Amino acid sequence: MAYTTLADVRALSKLSDSGVYTDDEITEGIAWAELLVNEYTGTSYEAASHSLTLDGTGTDTLFVGVPHLISVTSCAVDGVAVADVSGWVVRPGGVVRRDSGSFTASPLGMNVDIVVSAGEAVSAPADIAWAAKTLARWYVLRLNSEAPDNAISITTAGGDFRLNAQPGKYGPTALPEVNAVLMRYRTRPPAAF
Repeated sequence: MAYTTLADVRALSKLSDSGVYTDDEITEGIAWAELLVNEYTGTSYEAASHSLTLDGTGTDTLFVGVPHLISVTSCAVDGVAVADVSGWVVRPGGVVRRDSGSFTASPLGMNVDIVVSAGEAVSAPADIAWAAKTLARWYVLRLNSEAPDNAISITTAGGDFRLNAQPGKYGPTALPEVNAVLMRYRTRPPAAF
C-alpha cells in the first residue's frame, strides 16, 4: 500500500481536472514521492520485501543491512532452500539469527539468498502520508509548469514574484514544510542525498 492514494491526491487544490492532470501522472507522482521519502529518510514506513544475496558468516548470525526488520520470508544457503525460517529471530537493526544451523561461509562468497520483510511501521504515520501526498501534488504541478525548477524569480502580468525556497539547500524539495517532516523522520544518511 502506498503512503497516499490517487483519490487523495486528486482531491487536492488544482488537480481535479483529469483532462489536464491524468491518473497516470498522479500515480507516477505518488511513486516518485514514496521513493523520495524512503531514500531521504533511510527507511520504509510500510512493510516492504527485500531480496538480498550475501556472504555467509560461518555462524548462526547474519547482518543483512536492512533496518527495521520484521521477518524472514525465505532463505537459501549454498543453493539449498531452508525448509523452516519461522523460528528465526530478527533484530530491528538488521541482524538475523537462525534457530539451528549456520550461514555457511564460502570462499567465493555471495552464497546466502535471503528475502526479508522490513519497515518502520505497518502503515505510514500521518505526517509522512501528508508529505507524500504534498510531494505527489508538487510533482504533477511541476510537470505542467513552464517555470524551471531553479528559477529564483518569475515575472508575470501580475508582477514580479521571488521564489525563496530552492530545492537542495535545506532538504530534497523546494517545500520547506515537507523538508521539515522528512528531516524529523530521517534515521540514517541516505544513499541519494
